[in-house]
Amino acid sequence: KVQPVQSALDAIKNADAVVLGPGSLYTSIMPNLLVEGVADTLRRSKAVKIYICNVMTQPGETDGYTASMHVKAILDHAGKGAIDYVLVNSTPISPELQAEYAKTGAYPVLVDEDELNALGVGFIKADIINETNVIHHDPVKLSRNVMKMVYSLKSGSGLKEYYVEDNRMR
Repeated sequence: KVQPVQSALDAIKNADAVVLGPGSLYTSIMPNLLVEGVADTLRRSKAVKIYICNVMTQPGETDGYTASMHVKAILDHAGKGAIDYVLVNSTPISPELQAEYAKTGAYPVLVDEDELNALGVGFIKADIINETNVIHHDPVKLSRNVMKMVYSLKSGSGLKEYYVEDNRMR
């Protein structure tokens, strides 16, 4: 069995926030959680645990997956408590880019809010992508949103107050 480095477990245990992603669900995120002791340490950590959901499905890996399916896969392998919040994209993807991605079997990940709520995981919709000729998470937008989430949760003001302004999502 693969053993984790103790400093990695200590970092998870003592962190203010643990961010899972962005990355391929089964080839980047999940392998780390399958290392003995990592998922257990993550669940027990007092850190805010945020999963960055993929914007597009990945052919042969997450065909047809919704946001809740991504989260459920992690919870099924790492256990309840491994994710507190999921950050999902709120920006519509242009029809032209959707058509290009569809040629390879990739489609936008549907944000199925009711199913996410049923899993007991909070979710935040935000503009977190950079859409040029490809669709990627924008590092600046992503980091700003993650830090806003962490500061809001750690300060006790809550996410709802931060992200809802005049009855509109920010």
